[in-house]
Amino acid sequence: ITIKQTRGRSRQLGISDRLALPFLNGMNRILGLPRLKLGKMPEQELVLDLAFQFESFREYGKAVRGDTVYLTDFSLGEDEKDFALLHRGFCHAMLNHFESAVADFAAVETSGSRRNADTARRLSQFLKDLRERIRIIESVQDPARRGELYYEAAAYAKALENFALVEESRRSARLRFLTARSL
Repeated sequence: ITIKQTRGRSRQLGISDRLALPFLNGMNRILGLPRLKLGKMPEQELVLDLAFQFESFREYGKAVRGDTVYLTDFSLGEDEKDFALLHRGFCHAMLNHFESAVADFAAVETSGSRRNADTARRLSQFLKDLRERIRIIESVQDPARRGELYYEAAAYAKALENFALVEESRRSARLRFLTARSL
């Protein structure tokens, strides 16, 4: 709604949009988000703000789409591009799209602005190391040990999947404890 109304041809909001706005602002108030203000914010900032809100609510796929719109539909400076690429790379990583994340971080590393290059290089290296660690964990045959390794890597959902594969007779007190912690 707010993006639509910022465009000159859409200054007049339809009745459904006018009715939806108070509802959306009520939800934003409950969730502790800022109020939508019609006519106050440029479209470019709205798109970036929306992508960031999706990211903060762990809606990473939607955040990636918002960052992509921001990157492709607007004329941006190097720092603005780097900011969006770093955030989109993070969201890709959270979705296990490691190649896309590394590509976004590499774009920041090679951009004209060197301000965020070190951060992007470190994030890229972290993902490469993580991917290698996951490869090693997945090669472990014993589901109890594999679950422990996933737990140590803070991959709790994967740890739980593996703990569930362990026969009841083999579930030690430590394994039960790690299962509870993973939950």
